[in-house]
Amino acid sequence: MKKKTKLLLAVLSATAVTCGAFGIAACSGDTASGKYYDMYQAYVAEAEADGQEALDYDAWLDSVLNAAKGEKGDQGVAGKDGATWLSGDGAPAATDGENGDFYLDKTTFTVYNKAAGTWVSVGVIKGASGANGTNGVGIDDITYEDGTITITYTDASEPTVITVFTEEQLHKHTYSDDIYVLIQPTETTEGLGYKKCDGTIGGSACEHIELLILPKLTSFEITFTYNDEPLASTDVTLTGEGIFEGGTATLTTDESGKITVDPLAVGNYTISIPGYEILGGSTYNVYYGSQNLTLGLPLHAESDGWGGYTYSVSAAGTYVVPITIQPGDPAYGEVKTVVFKAGDANTAFEITCDDPFSTITDSKGNTLENNTVNIKASSAKDVQFSVNDSAITLGGYTAGDTVYYIVNVESVAAAADGTVADFPLDGSALTTGGITKTVEDDSWVYYTWMDMDGTKKGLRLTVGEGTIVEFSTIQNWATVNQTVTAGTHELTINDWPSSLTSYAFRAKSTSGTISVSGEQFSPLGEKGNPVELTTALGSETSNTEKSEYYYKWTAPETKPYAFELATGTTLVIYSDIDCYTEILNLGDGATGLLAAEEGITYYIKVSNAMMMNGYAFTLRDFDAATDTGLGAAAPIDLNNDSADLTFEALDHTLYYKFTNTGANKVAFSITDTNYMVYYYSDASCSWESQIYSTPIELEAGESVYVKVEAYAYNPFTGTLELVINEVNAGGETVGGGAGDDDTSGSTPIDPKLN
Repeated sequence: MKKKTKLLLAVLSATAVTCGAFGIAACSGDTASGKYYDMYQAYVAEAEADGQEALDYDAWLDSVLNAAKGEKGDQGVAGKDGATWLSGDGAPAATDGENGDFYLDKTTFTVYNKAAGTWVSVGVIKGASGANGTNGVGIDDITYEDGTITITYTDASEPTVITVFTEEQLHKHTYSDDIYVLIQPTETTEGLGYKKCDGTIGGSACEHIELLILPKLTSFEITFTYNDEPLASTDVTLTGEGIFEGGTATLTTDESGKITVDPLAVGNYTISIPGYEILGGSTYNVYYGSQNLTLGLPLHAESDGWGGYTYSVSAAGTYVVPITIQPGDPAYGEVKTVVFKAGDANTAFEITCDDPFSTITDSKGNTLENNTVNIKASSAKDVQFSVNDSAITLGGYTAGDTVYYIVNVESVAAAADGTVADFPLDGSALTTGGITKTVEDDSWVYYTWMDMDGTKKGLRLTVGEGTIVEFSTIQNWATVNQTVTAGTHELTINDWPSSLTSYAFRAKSTSGTISVSGEQFSPLGEKGNPVELTTALGSETSNTEKSEYYYKWTAPETKPYAFELATGTTLVIYSDIDCYTEILNLGDGATGLLAAEEGITYYIKVSNAMMMNGYAFTLRDFDAATDTGLGAAAPIDLNNDSADLTFEALDHTLYYKFTNTGANKVAFSITDTNYMVYYYSDASCSWESQIYSTPIELEAGESVYVKVEAYAYNPFTGTLELVINEVNAGGETVGGGAGDDDTSGSTPIDPKLN
């Protein structure tokens, strides 16, 4: 090493010792006038002594600093990698991370460490769940009554009762619905109004008001909905004071069922929809600008003028049928009719009811739920709505209440003829050659058939293999009267009901072809085929299986016979099997006489008076003591000495015969017209006329027959006065005959009430 370098290092060593307390920066920051400059002077002196050229101060100082930094050493051995934290939902996979890494399962909060290629659980860092806290207590209700405030709590704990207030100090504040406008607001200025207090203080009405600032007017929106659905494209008429010229305007709702009224005034609006009635009132108060009013409007179609009972529907829509509950026990609802009208083509309406109260049925007796009514082109069909009495009573409704039934009507595709009961096919071929038709399995085909011979109550059917036939009253499939399958069957038809001559039937086939034919006949016991009456005289004939039956009976002798009917039985006797000329007609429970001729056959129809199953009657010999007067065959004899017939209670028909037993012509009449009184000239002839006060002139020996008609449910009482006067040769009534005003000495005739 050169000497200069040695010198520099020696000085540097001394400098390093000196600067160690301050750091090299402190040394380098010194100035030439400091103590370090003295070191430099020492260096200069030594350099000169050695014959070397000294460095200047800055160069010397730089060399000292460079000499303090050693040469760069060799690179050391690499240290170990630090550990890495991983995380995820669930345990780590074997391929995740490196040995020494940690992993946190965020689902279970389990910590894993990987060593020798395997993850090992080292613990769970999530502590156990804490205990549930206690439910808080809230206020359930605050009520005020008679000066006392009661606060009840949600945990049913003891309520707080505050009774420090009198009614004058604390009372409920309720206000009327009406706002009284003092200064009308405009679009640019506010207005002033007030509401009246409707509360009470000490039992007296409030006498104060609440002033209101009425906001500036902008617009008033009304949204019309039904069942939360908008009533779109509906004309709405609004009437209000000062809002429109003339006070009325007609607006149309948009697709959302909304109309905007602009400008408007504060006050009452009357809302109406032409052709409809808004149920529950139609006057609405508008108090503030920018007010929005949503009206859920149940609507019903306008009445067609039939006293509010009938409504016409010709399009799909939502309707309401109001049913008013009439007085009664239990209450009952009046029947309302909706007439569904078709257009130019076949139309079908599907009808459903939102019915929270009771059952609604249509005119067929079907429950009106998803019921489809098919209507022929250019025609109409009635559907009747009534209410279930008990359901309305249970619902808390009483006489005078109106219950509104919501009817939803949708247009659906009309059914083809024969596929529904409403569009049946002509089934007249049933008894004129038979019906054969190819069909799909389990598909009913509907027909109507006309009873061409009403005297024959039987229908004999021949049904093909696989064919099923069902009969019902005309187009009423609520009740099936008869079902028949393959084979021959005899049906009784006029009982479905007996007043109908047209019937509905439907057929289907499991073989793919409907095959059925029929013929009419009279079953035994029917009008065209009466059964022989063989019951012994005096014995009762009865039947509990039938409501009506025909008998034939041949009289063994020429004499009167009595027919005695049980209560609930009626009877008619005919003289001819073809025209059925009526010769005797007995009402419910009556007894009558038949003037029979030996060898003559009589035809008897016996019925239950209420058209229910069951009747009974007795055919017996005539008893003069009890039966005289009960029929034209054995009338009560009257003569010129008769005056009055007095009835305390005449509850059956009596027959009389008056004969002029005198030598002169007489005028016979009955003056009381409160009775149904008839006369005829011969016992075998039909009744000719009703007698009032017009006299009947009889020659000596001539007779007249009289019938006094009565009914068990309306007994007659009173007196019939028989007036009999002689008629002179000039045809004048001269009086003097028995039965005139002078009836002294005459004996009233027994009216045969027993």
